[in-house]
Amino acid sequence: MINKKIIMSGMSIVSALTLMGGATFAFFSSNATSVDNTFASGTMTLLVDDTDQLTPVPSVTGSLSVTGFVPGASTTGYVSLHNGGSIAIAEVELGADSVITANPDATGNMKEVLNLTVLVDNAVSDTLCTDGSNVTAAIDTLVGDGAGSLTLAEFDNGGVDVYDALLTGVGLAPTVTRNVCFTVTFDPGATDIYQGDAVNTSFAFTANQDVSQ
Repeated sequence: MINKKIIMSGMSIVSALTLMGGATFAFFSSNATSVDNTFASGTMTLLVDDTDQLTPVPSVTGSLSVTGFVPGASTTGYVSLHNGGSIAIAEVELGADSVITANPDATGNMKEVLNLTVLVDNAVSDTLCTDGSNVTAAIDTLVGDGAGSLTLAEFDNGGVDVYDALLTGVGLAPTVTRNVCFTVTFDPGATDIYQGDAVNTSFAFTANQDVSQ
């Protein structure tokens, strides 16, 4: 009889534990949210101006044009680079594309007797590049014969040749302006075969966010 009572008590305890194990308990909770998270890209906008076009625009015309050019003469002009966006420009690449537009079948190639000098100003808005860095030799090393002088013929491959580091290390922060000064000199040794010739050159600037591009 005692053993039976013990067995019955044990079964009651197991049953109670089983019921407790299956019981449901209520817990408090609280929620919070983070809404209206916006992911908007910045802008990188390279604009230019020159002596004729004072308002920054995507393209300017005739920044250093000249007529009546003679051997030994030079013409100088500048193109002002502006960052009109919100993202810093790490470097600006420079490309050139030159086409003979007058007397194209002449004996001489006028692009070979027009020497180009390129200076980049070190101060903001120095239109004369008086404290500029002369990058001509560096460009010549990249696209020319490495002799130090740079002709339009050397810096011309349908705009494919570019000087990668025109503004590397200087860059263009948003709203910053820097100028690139160009001088073209008619080789004083040019002969009569270049009379009546004309060359049209376009300079193309490409802004990159990172120097690895």
